Amino acid sequence: MAGTAGFIYFEHQDGELCGMHCVNTLLQGSYFTEVDLAMLAQELDEKERQLMLEMGTETTDFLKYMAEDSGNVADSGNYSLQVLEKALSNFQLQVTPLTSAELQGINPIHEQAFICHLRSHWFTIRRIEGKWYNLNSLFDEPQKLGDFYLQAFLDTLRAQGWGIFVVRGNLPIPNRRETNGVGKWINVNDLGRPKAPKIITDRDLEAAIQASLREANNTSHTSHGVPALHFEPPPPHHEVIRDEDDEELQKALEESELQAAMQASLQNR
Repeated sequence: MAGTAGFIYFEHQDGELCGMHCVNTLLQGSYFTEVDLAMLAQELDEKERQLMLEMGTETTDFLKYMAEDSGNVADSGNYSLQVLEKALSNFQLQVTPLTSAELQGINPIHEQAFICHLRSHWFTIRRIEGKWYNLNSLFDEPQKLGDFYLQAFLDTLRAQGWGIFVVRGNLPIPNRRETNGVGKWINVNDLGRPKAPKIITDRDLEAAIQASLREANNTSHTSHGVPALHFEPPPPHHEVIRDEDDEELQKALEESELQAAMQASLQNR
């Protein structure tokens, strides 16, 4: 087993497989393929079908159900929450909405991971070796999140309509196993310095998906997937302050940037 200290497993966006990226970056390894998740979706579809049959084949609900496509996986590869929950249940992990009564008043920094969902996009926020990272596959690389940024980031996501789920249980120990051709292990020393996270709006999400699908249609699809999309967070508005004596000033500037980014995002809703 190769050592994982100082490394983060990350997957770039491939088509609409963000559900796969979300699960694998949460588990920190290429545990699931597109086929694996599709099989789980089929199992869920079959269970739902059996339940509908038990209710009778002449009911309006049954006829409507049979006329619809799968509710657990789209042709493009987008998976439902139930598919992600079933995949994670293999690791005895529980997924609970942050808005549930049992989680009211929790301090996010004491949790270990979150998964976030809006429309057809999923991504993971996870604590790795004591530090928080945004593992959104629409970005070039993981984004570092300080404790202050984590709380503010989650608050802003909720205000934008994102569904946020707390993941609890014993996450598997990261293992630098072979990747699935989509993911890679990144040295944390190669990551950029902490910055205000970029909020993905509906417009950004739609543009990313459409661009990815166009790219997939124009490029021969290999076993390694289509070329990944790269979304860069906005550049900082100041030079990095290196002097250790100016740490407080640096922190104030970073927090100012975060507030500006959040305000701009909310104004563009």
